[in-house]
Amino acid sequence: MHGRNPNGSAYFGEANIIKNNAGYQITWNIAGSQIFYGTGVLDDQLLKIKWENGLVTYLIRDNGRILDGTWANGKGSEVLTLVTEDQ
Repeated sequence: MHGRNPNGSAYFGEANIIKNNAGYQITWNIAGSQIFYGTGVLDDQLLKIKWENGLVTYLIRDNGRILDGTWANGKGSEVLTLVTEDQ
């Protein structure tokens, strides 16, 4: 995962998404030093995640391999790329 904060600074890390009965849970690990949690729902090709600082909306592309996200009312951005254990 990589992204841009609303102030333009870059960040990187990992995200783990788990599907459950209520929707989806996500854990973001930013640069190994910050952990954030969110929950959300899938709405067609949009994964909408609520977290402590608002909402992240991901557009699902490339058959679910890439999630393009925006947050902070579009001022922040993030891209998640699927990594499988066999890669």
